[in-house]
Amino acid sequence: MAEVAGALENAPVLWTAAHYNFRGDWGSLGLGLLAGGLWSSSDPGIASSYRIGSYPVALELRYQTRQARAGLTAGLAAGAAFSRIRFADPALQEIWTAKLLLLPSLGIGFRAARRLQVVAGARFLLIFFDHNPYTGLSPEIGVEYAF
Repeated sequence: MAEVAGALENAPVLWTAAHYNFRGDWGSLGLGLLAGGLWSSSDPGIASSYRIGSYPVALELRYQTRQARAGLTAGLAAGAAFSRIRFADPALQEIWTAKLLLLPSLGIGFRAARRLQVVAGARFLLIFFDHNPYTGLSPEIGVEYAF
């Protein structure tokens, strides 16, 4: 697992989310679905080189401050990370896993138009493998549109 964690350290991450927001004078509380993917591979020169794809799916609870032009966002998502590990050596079998996942997040949003905002922030990725939790920090830049 230590090798896998090393491969994921510099893996590109893609997230997509959909939230339903409950708005009030205090800001908004959103409940949503978060899905993503990260892909990486080990150094091809090592004896047991591999490629890994991990696909997190989670429910997210998110709070956004009421904002005129800029506001803060904090969230917590919990779900599962479905991972597939394929080895270059055909004698080694492919591995599929499903592990518990937590994703706390913080960000700041800048309203560009009435329904459009640009968000910058970070997610702390925590996947609970059998005896070794994998942790990582995922910086983010995104665009949100309110329907």
